[in-house]
Amino acid sequence: MEGALEAARDLVSLWNEEKRARSESITTQTEAILATVEVA
Repeated sequence: MEGALEAARDLVSLWNEEKRARSESITTQTEAILATVEVA
């Protein structure tokens, strides 16, 4: 599970870098999305 969280953080970081490289604005969200995932 920890690996999935790290992968998601990496993905967002790379996405933000790509947006900066293209001079696109990066919007921030003030609300959080919480979810529960059941792993069998």
